[in-house]
Amino acid sequence: MHEASIVDELLRVAEDHAREAGMVRIRRMKLRIGMFRMVVPELLKAAFDVMSQETIAAGAELDMEIIPLIARCGPCDREVAIEDYVFYCPTCGAPLTEIISGKEMDLMELEGDGEEDEE
Repeated sequence: MHEASIVDELLRVAEDHAREAGMVRIRRMKLRIGMFRMVVPELLKAAFDVMSQETIAAGAELDMEIIPLIARCGPCDREVAIEDYVFYCPTCGAPLTEIISGKEMDLMELEGDGEEDEE
């Protein structure tokens, strides 16, 4: 389950950013995840719930925006939504080699509480 390694890195990055911002608790995290990352949202959420338990992100809400896998056909200059990981242009049959979106893995937002909010 590669979701566990993703959560491990996500928690490290989120905690670093949260501490830099003076947060002592993370309440919400928003992610953009491309389909090409082959992440199963339910598994990512389950891994997050377990792995974040004794961190400043314990109990945080995890919002995920799944970005579609889109490639460009060189000969047609057409953008094609990839389905079932078939990388051929439906118009001309050429292989689709330029991925436009779907490889993202970005932490977009963090919401949390600072020390003064904890009082």
